[in-house]
Amino acid sequence: MAERNGADGQIRREEIHLPGNSVLPLLTAVGITLALVGLILSNLFIYAGLLLTFICIVRWVRVVGKEIESLPTERPE
Repeated sequence: MAERNGADGQIRREEIHLPGNSVLPLLTAVGITLALVGLILSNLFIYAGLLLTFICIVRWVRVVGKEIESLPTERPE
């Protein structure tokens, strides 16, 4: 969104935050898939998949929390 601010006619733009690259969504999907495959093959796959999924989700939430804390709290007027 662009707005003209002040007498000088400068345009101030609101910045859009994009998250950085991460392998955590991929590993979470692999963990869920592994747990589902374990329903057919073995309980070991279920436990490994659930553990991988849990670890990835916890790390993912921490990374997002740190990114949100680093964002500016004020919006340009």
